[in-house]
Amino acid sequence: MQRRISVHALWRHIRRGLLLYGASVGGSMYCYQESVREEAEAKAWDWSIPNQWYDMAHRD
Repeated sequence: MQRRISVHALWRHIRRGLLLYGASVGGSMYCYQESVREEAEAKAWDWSIPNQWYDMAHRD
């Protein structure tokens, strides 16, 4: 005995699947961008140390 799937039910499942896929990709892209930004900030040059050395060397 074969059961036929209605077109409405098929489209409902496809839409839900695409929605969940989009939500997961969007969420993972947000996390990836956040981690890239944090890594870039961690690698940024700390200008306070050279400025402190310069200030110490040029004291009057």
